[in-house]
Parts: sequence; structure tokens; C-alpha cells
Amino acid sequence: MAGKPIYASLLAIQRDLKATKDMPNNFGGFKYRSAESIIEAVKPLLSENGLVLVMCDEIVNMGERYY
Repeated sequence: MAGKPIYASLLAIQRDLKATKDMPNNFGGFKYRSAESIIEAVKPLLSENGLVLVMCDEIVNMGERYY
């Protein structure tokens, strides 16, 4: 199956992705977007462009902190 070039697909996703800041932070008085809402917004665009999102979580030690 031949599709469009990878950069054209990525450009289309960047152009069309709308991930609104809909989560309120009452302490700081601002709105933000969660990782989950971004992933949900990008899924249909990935499907339209024949791409997949692969994520890995890894614990990293930096100095005295773990992230």
C-alpha cells in the first residue's frame, strides 16, 4: 500500500491537530491540556494519515531527582 511521504503526513497532522486547553488549574488560575487529551485529539489524524504513535515511559535519574 503506497501512501503519501512521511513528512507530508506529519505536516498534515501538525496543521490539523487542535488540542484545546480545557483543563482548569484553579490554584494557578490557568487552563492546560493533558497528555491524554492530546493523544485523543491526534488519534483520528494518525488514522487518516496511516501513521501510529508509539510511546514509552522510562524512569530517568537526573541529579537527585527521578523523572
